[in-house]
Amino acid sequence: YRRFNENVGRLGVMLKGARNVSSVAMYYPAETFQSLYVPSPKVFGEWLKDQPEAAAGHETQELVARQLYQNGCDFSWLDADAVLRAEILEGRLVIDAHAYTSIIMPRVDLLPLPVMQKLQQFEAAGGRVLWVDRLPRLGDKPDEHAQIRTAVAASRVISPEQVVANLGPAFPDEFRLRLEAKPEGVFITRWLQQGRRVNFVVNSAYEPVTAELRLEGQPGGKLWVYDPTDGSIAAREAAGSLTLEPNSSVFLIEQP
Repeated sequence: YRRFNENVGRLGVMLKGARNVSSVAMYYPAETFQSLYVPSPKVFGEWLKDQPEAAAGHETQELVARQLYQNGCDFSWLDADAVLRAEILEGRLVIDAHAYTSIIMPRVDLLPLPVMQKLQQFEAAGGRVLWVDRLPRLGDKPDEHAQIRTAVAASRVISPEQVVANLGPAFPDEFRLRLEAKPEGVFITRWLQQGRRVNFVVNSAYEPVTAELRLEGQPGGKLWVYDPTDGSIAAREAAGSLTLEPNSSVFLIEQP
């Protein structure tokens, strides 16, 4: 317990005051799931087996999330309220300190018309709206159904496996670190903390893995490596291999 708590404590210290800088958003289709809900005494997992449409929606979300993480793309969940209060600036959906170049719509069947209209404005300004596995058919009210279908009539549907290839920029240009030859089970998220560019790399596998590092657009450079397991801090060259122990993580901080 002490080892676990010390690890978690270091994670909290490293990310205190940090801001996730992902440029990718995924819409949480609460309206679709609510429209499919049927009261049942069963626990959720068992209930889902009886509801193929709801199960398909959850499967799409899971597949998209895995594709994103495995390709070094973190994301934020947005609901209808978040989309509606967002500003559209220079082709980005801006919500407080966060700005998104793409929003993923995973198997959305029912979508309120005001949300659809906001997404159309975002797309017209240069943003990317990615419809995954299906297009919406229904609005929040009966008189919205036809308008929703008209709005997406010319839209393209992609599979979860095609999402990464269709994204806009996944994070700000100033983040240079890239993981090449990234093994299965290695995930990365990016954070800005007091001006520091923090890359949090996780090995979720039960065996050691090795990834290759480089800095985009730079022949060389250095990183600070913070290990939350033992609290060690070391400097290293950015280019080269990085070996991660099973179920471990490190913070890689890009030096100016």
